[in-house]
Amino acid sequence: MPMCLTFQPNDEAAVQYRHYRIEVSRVGKGWRASIFMPNATRPLANSPSNLEKSDKKEIVSEAKRVIDTHLSRHQAKTSKRGGSI
Repeated sequence: MPMCLTFQPNDEAAVQYRHYRIEVSRVGKGWRASIFMPNATRPLANSPSNLEKSDKKEIVSEAKRVIDTHLSRHQAKTSKRGGSI
């Protein structure tokens, strides 16, 4: 039997974390966290989602880990080149 996922926009304010914007929305029984870099209009491709029944706080925590990883990789690349952000 095919599975149909419904996207339900969330009226809650976005979460700000280290200058990134996290927009959380329901998807299926779970959550999707769309992560936007500063001034971006499209979310990062590796924004997390969980289609199973879960707590909203879990997906926000996962999104924060993705942001931390993204920033640490960017910082490592910059320091190897000897440049600054």
